[in-house]
Amino acid sequence: MKLDNIVEAEKIIKEKLKKDPTKDIFPITIVKFLLNREKIMNFFYRTDQDEIKELQSYINYGSYKCEACLNNPKNMLCRKHTSIERIIDQSFDNESLVCFDISTNVFIYMNEIFKFSDNNRILSIIYAPHTKLIQGSLTEYKVKKVSMISTYLPPNESCYRNLSHKILERSTSFDSDDLMKLYIKCWFNDELSLITIPNNNKPLFCLVPNK
Repeated sequence: MKLDNIVEAEKIIKEKLKKDPTKDIFPITIVKFLLNREKIMNFFYRTDQDEIKELQSYINYGSYKCEACLNNPKNMLCRKHTSIERIIDQSFDNESLVCFDISTNVFIYMNEIFKFSDNNRILSIIYAPHTKLIQGSLTEYKVKKVSMISTYLPPNESCYRNLSHKILERSTSFDSDDLMKLYIKCWFNDELSLITIPNNNKPLFCLVPNK
């Protein structure tokens, strides 16, 4: 692996995506999307095809009946409803900070990778947790870990119609097929950085010490 072939994830976000890597799209989200792309696309396919209430990823749209939200001692939303609210709020924001991948037709924003069904009834989300949440020894599973969320959008709310198209009009496009061909470096923790390794659209990765 030649060091001059490695591209910083932050540089991609700043220069190619024209976003802020500290608040718009996090470097680890881009990297986890690439490492898990096949798994993520399989999940999106299932949520488009199946009755999502039968999936473990399913949660009711509203938080008012969510036990995890209601029992939160800090009066905060649970992780799943935080992701849902974050995406919906940004979807209606005049200044869109969302990016759109033309290879897979999915959106990325902050920690979330998401997609609306063709009829805009279903919102499917992949949450890419920050690496600082990892506990114990590192494993491949912990490094690549993502969480899946799916919900039905309110059926009688006209504002959700064509929501995907509205976001797309204001988003910045990129091509993950191109990123798959790159060695991309991303800060992982205080001791290590992660580097993706091209491998026929199924990237591998390695962890290297921070200098």
